[in-house]
Amino acid sequence: MNKFCIVGLGEHSKNKLIPAIYESRNILRAIVSRKLGLESRYRGIPIFSDLSMAVQSLEKDVIFIISTPPDTHFEILKVVLQNKFNAMVEKPILLSLQHFKIINDLSKINRVIFYECFMHRYGKIYREFLSFFKKNETKINSIEIIFCLPNLPNNTYRDQNKISSSLIYDIGCYPISLLNDLNINEKIIKIKNIYNARVLKKERFDIEVKANNIDFNIKFGIDNHYSNIVTINMSNGEKIQFEPFFYGRKKEKRIVYRNKISKKIKVIKDNNLFEDMFKNSIENFYITQKTRNKLMKRSILDLNDIINQYQMY
Repeated sequence: MNKFCIVGLGEHSKNKLIPAIYESRNILRAIVSRKLGLESRYRGIPIFSDLSMAVQSLEKDVIFIISTPPDTHFEILKVVLQNKFNAMVEKPILLSLQHFKIINDLSKINRVIFYECFMHRYGKIYREFLSFFKKNETKINSIEIIFCLPNLPNNTYRDQNKISSSLIYDIGCYPISLLNDLNINEKIIKIKNIYNARVLKKERFDIEVKANNIDFNIKFGIDNHYSNIVTINMSNGEKIQFEPFFYGRKKEKRIVYRNKISKKIKVIKDNNLFEDMFKNSIENFYITQKTRNKLMKRSILDLNDIINQYQMY
């Protein structure tokens, strides 16, 4: 059983993280938030208006979950690790390699972990995709990754006209993380097109990635309808579609196998992946820290590459 302290009480924390903590039979030990009147909703849960008060008051086995805007992650995470607490951080975990190095050094010195919350990595459909890719990599011609939403919620950090609040970080981090999960190190990333460029909360990105003799075509951002699909196109013309892919709540998912004459559907029943993530033990996080560091570092580099192209677009 884990004990958690939530830092930042937005809709994501209230509707997904906190319910998942309870449903996974863990403990919500405390909340850090400046919002008023929380005591009546979260009876018996200590509410801290300041992070420094929380790290001074809580036991060291409490895991901090940082669910705040991306440009605040570094300073909050630094305080948490300096005080020898373990931390889980909403994506994207950090925005620069300089910040990553400081955090990584703190983690090693104080023997604590930091973890980026990509819940889809706990899904059966994700594991099926990785398994298929590893067995058939040399036979794959291209992979299409589409993750588009019809709109974004109002009154969040996304309303800020800052690069750190852009859809590149907010949504683009998902397909980029997947590329690095496939252990693709040498890659050429190019922005092909941006629809509604510089229009806040309405941009859609078409990205081309060439790597390991496979073409990756990525589309993410805001579109007319919800799309959350990863499609593998084989050299022999077969298509294998995984849908929905980047999805955390309990849901029936599908793997669709298509060739020129037939179609086969495999149904995957995934649990609530937020709950599965919170069930993990700190010992498991320690074991995987080195591998996760490599993935986080690569993703930061790739996202910064896209940001640099975006600024010159």
